[in-house]
Amino acid sequence: MSDNDEELFNTDSMEIIEELVKFYDLSFREIERLLSYFAILQNMIFKSTFIPYYQNIIAFVCLLKVRNHELLNSLDSISYEKLVSECNLSPFENNTSNYVLYSLVKYLKFDLSDDETRNQILKDKEVHIASHGRLPKNILTKVNTWFSDISQNN
Repeated sequence: MSDNDEELFNTDSMEIIEELVKFYDLSFREIERLLSYFAILQNMIFKSTFIPYYQNIIAFVCLLKVRNHELLNSLDSISYEKLVSECNLSPFENNTSNYVLYSLVKYLKFDLSDDETRNQILKDKEVHIASHGRLPKNILTKVNTWFSDISQNN
């Protein structure tokens, strides 16, 4: 995915992708597709480095494009509970044995919650989001829209 002298950005995404590949026991073809989707976004954002919140969501949306396209299409109306359940990530809601997937679940909860819940999540330090001003919201939908924009422009 990168030449030896090329600087890598968003390396947290690669860590979550690695854990998702192991957890879902993806086939080589699925891994190839997942990495292709990730490479498309990586090239689209060029040399921007995203905070871990974005990187987790980007990796997860790439996974959904490979494994569960129907679920991907319902991101603007799905609840956190349904998403986590449908993706078999419920065991990681309160289990830090796999900290990468535990963090992903916390970021999904943050992204899909109302403002009051989001503030409580931050207060309880369930997620760490370094932001300058407004906190990002609906990143799942936003990242999915990036793929839609690419499709419409081609």
